[in-house]
Amino acid sequence: MRRALATSRSLPLVLFLAAAPVHAATVSEGAESGLARVTVQVPADFPVISSTVYADPKSHSFHMGHIGFNPEDQWVMLNAFVVPQPGTELRFASRLAWSGSGESAHVQVSVDGGSWQDTAFAQQGTDTAGETTFNARTMSLQPYVGRSLRIRFYYRYTSPGNSLSYVSDSIGWFVDRIAVVTAGVTVLSEGAESGLATVTAQVPPGYTQLFSSTVFADPPFHSFHLAHIGFAPIDQWVMLNAPFVPQPGSEVLFQSRLAWSGSGESAHVQVSVAGGGWQDTEYSQQGSDTSGEAGFNARALNLALFVGSSIRIRFYYRYTPPGNALSYASDNIGWFIDQIAVTNVLEIVPKADFDSNGRADILWRNGATGQNTAWLVDGQGGVTAAALPPVFDQSWKMGAAGDFDGDGKTDILWRNATTGENVIWRMDGTSVLAQVALPPVFDLNWQIRGAADFDGDGK
Repeated sequence: MRRALATSRSLPLVLFLAAAPVHAATVSEGAESGLARVTVQVPADFPVISSTVYADPKSHSFHMGHIGFNPEDQWVMLNAFVVPQPGTELRFASRLAWSGSGESAHVQVSVDGGSWQDTAFAQQGTDTAGETTFNARTMSLQPYVGRSLRIRFYYRYTSPGNSLSYVSDSIGWFVDRIAVVTAGVTVLSEGAESGLATVTAQVPPGYTQLFSSTVFADPPFHSFHLAHIGFAPIDQWVMLNAPFVPQPGSEVLFQSRLAWSGSGESAHVQVSVAGGGWQDTEYSQQGSDTSGEAGFNARALNLALFVGSSIRIRFYYRYTPPGNALSYASDNIGWFIDQIAVTNVLEIVPKADFDSNGRADILWRNGATGQNTAWLVDGQGGVTAAALPPVFDQSWKMGAAGDFDGDGKTDILWRNATTGENVIWRMDGTSVLAQVALPPVFDLNWQIRGAADFDGDGK
């Protein structure tokens, strides 16, 4: 027979806190922000934020406990959408204290906006005092790689088992230190071996040393080389073509050698945020009127300031008067960059309208796994994720989106950055109807910059 320790019954309280859906491959939550980043369903007046039982020194946890003879299921949901990558894990501290044999703790997920489903994590109540301390739990999100997830912690009652009604903080399920963690994933690796296939450069007219084959950090024997020329030096840069959305832990890693350089010359990493103007980051290195570095040095730039924003990245070699500038005369002069890697980010591809609602949708391509996803945007802050077929060969890049066959549906244009091949995916919403080969363009210096109706024929 099921027993309860209290007879009162409260109506359930559901708090839905508005939060614009965002991509977040890493989430950290320990109840210190209250309900700012979660949505909860708990009985009315139930103390879902506990300040007496907690795992971390910040003195809060999430608490779920049933009440009365007709216990209502309870949950705490992370507001952020999560797109797992290989190696992504859900980690949390859990304490299932006094609980009945009919009560159980679960982690649930909703995949691409679908219904909630239980995962591998489940813990059954025992009609005993249960756990007296928090225990670290880890759950792999590998089955959901590349999919858009919502995650919630669900405290269930299943009849006819016992339920223990909340009367103190020694009863129920406590959850703390929630973290969705992805190990560093490199989605772009560039060492000048592909020429201008994945970068755009500005160098002085007549400058032919952008790709150095004599000074390099890696075995493929090339690096990017920036150097000023003459008495009126022009600033130079090498920009990564792909825009990225950094996640917590994202970094730009590269090998750098600032060789002979003047006191007026300086090396910088710059970013453009959401299409805005270029800005210096915290990485800079000043010239010294000396021979500078004799070899390459590993550099790392943390992108924490730009988490969740769309950014472009470039390496910028600046001259600032009245300091000295050393004009290029040999491969001992200027700034050399090699082994560029951008880790733990998602690559953005051009916008489109796949559900024909008049709102621009968002295409995502995972540069580590080859998976592709469309976010269908409703214009009210809502997003529905739809998985597209994966393309595992990372040489294929989404170049543009548009209605190429005049059927009123958005199609996707692909370019192979290694072979020069070009292909259109003819789409019906988010379903691929056919793949149509276009003439190849073997010169990899040619890059797709967009798609538009140039002749007014509606295509």
